[in-house]
This record gives sequence, C-alpha cells and structure tokens, in this order.
Amino acid sequence: MPEKCVAVLGTLDTKGPEYEYLLGRLRALGLKTVMLDISCRTATDWPAECSCHDIAAAAGHAFTALSALNKTEAGKIMVQGATALLRQMEMQGNLDGIMAMGGANGSLLACEVMKAFPIGLPKLVVSVMAAGDPRANAGTKDIVLINSVMDLCLNRVTQKIIDNAAAAMAGMLGLALPAVKPAEKKLVAASMLGLTQDCVIGLKQQLEATDFEVMVFHTNGIGGRALEEQVLETDTCAVLDITINEIGNHLLGGVFDAGPGRLEAAAAKGIPVVVVPGAVDFVNFWGKNIPARFAQGRSFIYHNAQNTLMRTSPDENFQIGRQVAAKLSGTAESAVVVPLRGFSGNDRQGGPRGVDASGAPADPWYNPAATAAFLAGLKQAVEPARTSIVKVDAHINDRGFYTQVAEIFRQMAGKPARHMRAQAGV
Repeated sequence: MPEKCVAVLGTLDTKGPEYEYLLGRLRALGLKTVMLDISCRTATDWPAECSCHDIAAAAGHAFTALSALNKTEAGKIMVQGATALLRQMEMQGNLDGIMAMGGANGSLLACEVMKAFPIGLPKLVVSVMAAGDPRANAGTKDIVLINSVMDLCLNRVTQKIIDNAAAAMAGMLGLALPAVKPAEKKLVAASMLGLTQDCVIGLKQQLEATDFEVMVFHTNGIGGRALEEQVLETDTCAVLDITINEIGNHLLGGVFDAGPGRLEAAAAKGIPVVVVPGAVDFVNFWGKNIPARFAQGRSFIYHNAQNTLMRTSPDENFQIGRQVAAKLSGTAESAVVVPLRGFSGNDRQGGPRGVDASGAPADPWYNPAATAAFLAGLKQAVEPARTSIVKVDAHINDRGFYTQVAEIFRQMAGKPARHMRAQAGV
C-alpha cells in the first residue's frame, strides 16, 4: 500500500513537546507526516515542514507583522495560509488526512482549516473543547473530536489519549476497503427530525425503490446548513424539505437555527423542491433554558434532558408561512404539501399536552388554528407561478400523506426544471 501522508496542524509555540510526541507515534504507525506550525505569536525552534513564517507568507503576510494584530485577525491569516498550503498538497495527491491537537484557540484554527476540505477526507482533532458544544468546531464537516480530558501537557494519561488518536487516524487511512461503486440513481436531499421520521423514512423507502438515492439531514441547525451546502456541492437533483423547524428557530431565537440561508440552495441551483411544514409546531431550547420573554403563556414539551420544545402560536406560524413563501419565490419550481391533521409526532389529535414554565399542565399540543395560520401566511405571500400549494387531509406521518408527497415529488423531479425547459424552448 502506498505510504499515506497526514498533515498535522499545531501551535508549536505552546505545544511543541506534545506535537513531537504525536508525530513520532504517527510515524511509528507507518504514516508520513507534514507538520504545519499555525502559531500566531511566536516562532519557535521546533521543526516543521511548514513554519509559521511559511504559512503567513502563503496568505500574503509577513509573520513578524502578526504580533501587531489581535488574536482573531492573526488567526484568520494563519487559517488562510494553512488552507492554501494544504490545497497544494491535495492537488499533488499528497494529502490523505488532517490531524491536530489544541486548547480553545488551537482547536478553532485547525477546525477552520479542516472545514475547507471535502467530506470523506479523514479529519481528527484532540481537544479540550470536545467536551463542550462541538457544533461551532465541527460545523457541517465530518471532523472527529476526541476529548483530551485535561490540558494536553504530556503525562502518562495524555500520552495514551494521543496514542489512541494516532491509532484512529492510522485506522482511517490503513483499512484496505474495496471501492464502492456510486449508485446509478438521482441524488436527493431530505430533512428530518425524530418527530417526522415516519414520513421521511417512508418517503426514502418509496423513492429508493425506484430511481432515487436520498441523503437525510437532521434539522438541528447544523444539519440544515449541511443540507444547503451539500445541495450546492454535490450532484443533488432535487430537495425534499420535509422538516423546516429551523425556519421558526431562526425567527424566534431557538437553538436549532440554521441561519438566514435556509431554503435557498435549491433556488440558487435551479432544481425543484418539495416542502412540507414538518415540525413548524415548535422551536427548540437547550434543557430548561427558556428565554424570559417566553416564560408566560407558553406550552412546552421536554423532549429529553437536553432538548425542550416550545409550541409555536398561530401568529408565529403565520409568519413562518410567509417566510417559506418568500424563500420559495426564487425557485424554478416548488410545491408545499400541507398535512392538515398535524405537522409532527406531537401535533396530532389525541396527542400529548404541553406544560407551562412551572410544569403545570397546559393546552393540548395539537392546534388546528396554528395549522390554519401557517397555511394563511403561505397563501398570502406565495407566487403561484413558481410554487403550488397542495392540502392533504392527513397527518404528516400517515402513510397516505407521504405516499402523496412521493408522487408529487416524482412528477416534479422527473422533468426538467421550469427555467431549463424555457431555455430549451419547451
């Protein structure tokens, strides 16, 4: 097997001995290493194939000038330079994996570099930050975070953690797996949460029995951003956006916020999209950390110890409907399929009751007025020439509902997008 090359990103001004140890362990496992020193303040004598001076120069800066900048600005330059040098290695066929160790700053810099490289290229970081919220560091890429437990000063415990991390990288690079032939099917992006899973998995099974392969994204904020990125970066032919709770989270300040670009990639790419208002009956907060403005008159379900759902009101669902219509106004062709008997596993007749902020029983979660308000907001702002609205007298997770969605999707995905047909004179 050809020798595999691991690029190692690290701040040698603070972690020189630790990186010397890691490099030795990777080489002992039969891997070639290239050390990139992403220190932002001080040049050191620790050996590196790409010194901090080299990395700053690759970004068009002199390293000596970085000391006059704040840490954030200096870090951006080092990320830019390291990314440029790794791009060169990638083009030359000399980049098989990327690895790093660090505290808060070193982890952030390394992860920002790793995010520039495609899913599938092994990426691994040993970090004290892995025990916190990893969402900002891992983002929408397949970065493996290993909890360092303590600061990475060398001792018998951290040496074992580094050994395990090196072995993990070697395992990712050393397994001689046979190549898998890509499916000769059309690629589709879909969105899901556990409360819309029956619908999405049912759709997936029906579509994959024919001409489609379905990528499913978990709409927890990061997942929606990943969906939008992958639609643009892959040969995705259409989008099945079944679960759009991230829109409400963005509007109301929930934690499952995918940012302002949600529901925009399909329009930018000119591919058809079918939207279902899955999970717009709630927004998400961590644990019991409910903002004070929502402390009175609201209904909650404690989905688990980490995830609290807050019921959206009719007025909020009206605004969400308008927002969805605005997002779809730029599409070549789109459809919104509305399940009139509820938008999630909780939102159904005879379903659970919520509780108020004190834990006392509140109204039933099922709220037909909120469903009607979403539809009213959608109708008020929709562009009929681009977006059709289909009402179905069923619950989102009913087989009859997702079978109808599948049929609508097949009709749209089986023909050229409207703007493409216009260009062709059809």
